[in-house]
Amino acid sequence: MIGICAALLFAACSSSSSGSASSGEGKKYVDAMLADKGNNDLTKDLTSAQAKCLAQGLVNIVGVDTLKKAGVTPSDFAGDGADSKLKGKISKDQAGQVADLILKDKCFDFVAVLSKQTSDSAFGKLSKDKQRCFYQKMFSLPAVRDALVAELTGGKSNISNALGNQSEIFTILGQCKIDPKDISG
Repeated sequence: MIGICAALLFAACSSSSSGSASSGEGKKYVDAMLADKGNNDLTKDLTSAQAKCLAQGLVNIVGVDTLKKAGVTPSDFAGDGADSKLKGKISKDQAGQVADLILKDKCFDFVAVLSKQTSDSAFGKLSKDKQRCFYQKMFSLPAVRDALVAELTGGKSNISNALGNQSEIFTILGQCKIDPKDISG
């Protein structure tokens, strides 16, 4: 579950610093992501309008210059090639903006997409309301958000540690009326 979230957020970081999504170069990155929408874990469950909003947001946050300096091509941006090339090349502020773009539902309902992508898991069998409750509360934990930002910026990501406080997790489960036995195994 967290791996999917980190992958979604990291894929989202495939943008650049100067040169917006509306520039000639920026449009190449946006168009490449849209052309590959069905093959990308991040965008495959989005509508075309949602994917375009996300791609434009990412390019505007990170900027074309940063993408180019990192050696990220439009085809890298569309696929998985940007992850390793961008890691450590975006600022903490940019990573925070990317996290907000995704987690604050600026282009699409992140919880709905995450729920769809985890539908085959035990967690995915919970009601949508319980899943929404859990994800919203989990991603509001500062340690979880900080770990995701660290992952995006090339810092030491402690996603496992961020979720290691079982007291917080059990509190969230209780608040969301989720019985732990319903998500085990």
